[in-house]
Amino acid sequence: MSRDPAKKAVGYKAPPEDSRFKKGQSGNPSGKPRRAKNGAAVDEREAVLGRMVTTRINGKVVRITARRALYEKAVDMAFKGDMRALALLLKFDRMSDSDAASGPAEQNTAEEEALIARYLARKANDAGGGGE
Repeated sequence: MSRDPAKKAVGYKAPPEDSRFKKGQSGNPSGKPRRAKNGAAVDEREAVLGRMVTTRINGKVVRITARRALYEKAVDMAFKGDMRALALLLKFDRMSDSDAASGPAEQNTAEEEALIARYLARKANDAGGGGE
């Protein structure tokens, strides 16, 4: 018995050529989908904060993104003396500075510290109440 040299052997760990997986084709095209990574959470957050909302700014009804509405609210609260809102805004500002990898971030931090010190000193002097 002679073997045909053009045909490869078929057997254990050597399936027939026509039934092997094809290059570039998935072995299970309709199988279980892959699990979403952390990108899905970012996408959901972007979907929520990126949607348009109707709000009132300086007495005008405007349509802005939810993210901008939250920033506007935090700014208003900070100007009314809410120290947590001020700290949150400064934290967001530092984060955006570090994301942009800008050099003057350290200078901004020193300026912010001076601003906070002046604000706290003024707040301590006006502790009795009153308005601005």
